[in-house]
Amino acid sequence: MQTSCAEDRSDQFLQKGADLAIDKELYRQALEAYRQWCEDKLIDRARNAEKLSPREGWQQYVDLWEFCMKLCLNQSEWQRKQKLIEDWLAQFAEALKQQEMLVEYRRLVESAKSLQ
Repeated sequence: MQTSCAEDRSDQFLQKGADLAIDKELYRQALEAYRQWCEDKLIDRARNAEKLSPREGWQQYVDLWEFCMKLCLNQSEWQRKQKLIEDWLAQFAEALKQQEMLVEYRRLVESAKSLQ
């Protein structure tokens, strides 16, 4: 049976924290409540799936994937590099958008000057 990243982390936490004063039963109850909440949210998404546009559905999928990647502690070297590249590309796209806006502004100023 395959375990989730959250389950692995909770088991690691309980093993490493054996010397800490933790109410294990209360922790397990809280974890079970969280799992139930996640399951209810997933069921709600499935029920409302036909009400979403394809774009909204895709955005929810991307958001969920990014959230899961942030939770996973053991990122591979490839995942770290991919994240760096994505961040760099986002910054580059923003700079390019600002440059295009500056060019458009200059064009408008020039056309306004020529009208005077």
